Amino acid sequence: MAFHIMNAPVVKIVVFDVDDTLWHGKDDPRATGRFQRIDDRLVSDGDGHAQELVLNALEVLEKLRAGGYRLALATMGPEDQVHAFMQAFGIDTFFDFGLSAFDREDKADKIERILRKAASDDPDVTPSQIVFVDDNQAYLAAVNARFPGVKCVWAHYAMEPGLLMFAEDMAEMHELRLW
Repeated sequence: MAFHIMNAPVVKIVVFDVDDTLWHGKDDPRATGRFQRIDDRLVSDGDGHAQELVLNALEVLEKLRAGGYRLALATMGPEDQVHAFMQAFGIDTFFDFGLSAFDREDKADKIERILRKAASDDPDVTPSQIVFVDDNQAYLAAVNARFPGVKCVWAHYAMEPGLLMFAEDMAEMHELRLW
């Protein structure tokens, strides 16, 4: 299954931010140490603080992977820490870490780098075949200004029904369907 827009390229890559998009920080007295699973959606980030996986994130990621999409990350967070959280959440296997971008450069630069990396496997990949999901509207605007073909979607951990809102936004804005 793939995203389709009439007379438009098929989406091949979905790029996610992590902080406040896939998970968010919250106080939790059960949290001790680092990267310890507390429950289905919580991983300890230190004493009294945890990261909570966004509602329905696992379901959305599973469906995207099952649909054949390549999943990548574009985050300011350090790769080792992001990877440790993803392992603790059990979502690390969904993502193509070789395609992902971890550092302090802006998100438009990260999307450019992801495009270059993707082109090494698929020389025909274009910006219009990428969906970029982030909670920061300024980052989305910067990516859209540099790559007008990239489908930018705002997603925030506080949205109901969690990451399923991503699918609804894509259907409404771009006439795309996840499943």
